Formats: sequence, structure tokens, C-alpha cells
Amino acid sequence: MDAEASKQNQYMCGLPPQFMPAPHDPTESNHWLSDAPNGCFLSIRVVPRAAKDQIQGLQGSDLKIRLKAPPVDGKANDRLIKVLSDWLNIPMNQLQIARGHTGRSKVVFVAGLEAEQIKSLLLE
Repeated sequence: MDAEASKQNQYMCGLPPQFMPAPHDPTESNHWLSDAPNGCFLSIRVVPRAAKDQIQGLQGSDLKIRLKAPPVDGKANDRLIKVLSDWLNIPMNQLQIARGHTGRSKVVFVAGLEAEQIKSLLLE
């Protein structure tokens, strides 16, 4: 891997470190949401192989989402993007997994929406 590719690999969604989500403030009610330039970051905890796709609620500093898809060959990641797209009423190309491609804890970048919009669409 060349130096430029390595540097790009360090950035989330191609954004430099100054645009990464700030550490969560546990006293803040929207600790699972972080505003960013041109969008917002969501901290998500995924539960694959669930009976149905659903938002289970807040768990610690994450939004817990249950998905029907198994965590095999990126199927759960693909399903996460699809259901978030449906729930937020935005095209799938406005969503990108920024961190956590292989784990259950993920950070998803949502382009074009602010934290309050996302909160109202997902939790109300």
C-alpha cells in the first residue's frame, strides 16, 4: 500500500481527522448522534439474525438496531444501509459505513441530514 492510500485509509469516509465525530458526552441526550460538515454520524450497535428489522432503542452511547440479515459476506452491512435508507427516506448513496465494517459497533455517516432530523425520523 502506498503512502497516499495508507493516509486515505486512516480517514473515515475520506474526511480528515478534524471532521471525525467528537467523543460522546454522556450527559448529552443525543450521544449517539454527532453533527458533521454536510451530514451527521450515527453510532449504531447491530444485532444480526433477528426475527425482523427494527430499532430496539438506545443502548449506552449507541442506537441498537436489529437486522434479519446474517453477518456474512457484508449482508448485515448492506441490510443496515437499506433499512436506514428506508427509515430516513433518503437514497442509499447518502449513507456510508465509516467505521466498524466487520464488527457489531458501527459509525454510519448520513449525508444531507442534521442530528435533529435523524432523531425525529428514527425515534419518534
